[in-house]
Amino acid sequence: MAPKHDAISEITPAKENWNIIVRVVRLWYVKDMAKDKLPFSMEMVLMDAKGDRIHATVRRTLIYKFEKDLKEDSVFAISNFGVAANIGSYRTTRHMYKLNFQFATRLKLSENRFVPPNLYLISNPSEIFSGHYDTDYLVGKFLSLFLDLMGMLTGVGLEKTYERNGTQSKMVSMLHNIS
Repeated sequence: MAPKHDAISEITPAKENWNIIVRVVRLWYVKDMAKDKLPFSMEMVLMDAKGDRIHATVRRTLIYKFEKDLKEDSVFAISNFGVAANIGSYRTTRHMYKLNFQFATRLKLSENRFVPPNLYLISNPSEIFSGHYDTDYLVGKFLSLFLDLMGMLTGVGLEKTYERNGTQSKMVSMLHNIS
């Protein structure tokens, strides 16, 4: 009997043994700003057969274990991972939780037919460009895709520094021409 696969929409910390089949939609490394080392972590956006997405993190000490296997656009069966609250500004998904890879996390390459190719999430351009978007969610990665498909970047504003709860963040506004 084939193992049951859970949907991303079902994931909560209430259960420990999740088994998901997902496509790696995006994968990138985060630089350690304090020590100027690369990488601090490996970050991903994962998508299941229903098109639901969740953020996943591989911390620095485990990158060696997973980086050879994890590739964008590949589909994996993944199990034995941690589930934590997805909090903070500029989150990559609207899912309430994110996945944390652990030493015991298991990856198995799966057939692509289980999960469709990347389903692009295009935000409403009027919300993005009017400045009325929710900064709790990242729009930059998807914004560049949107501009490639729908318009052209015409200028970049000045870098602004914001402080929130003792943490500084930087933001740059972009000018556009929608075609």
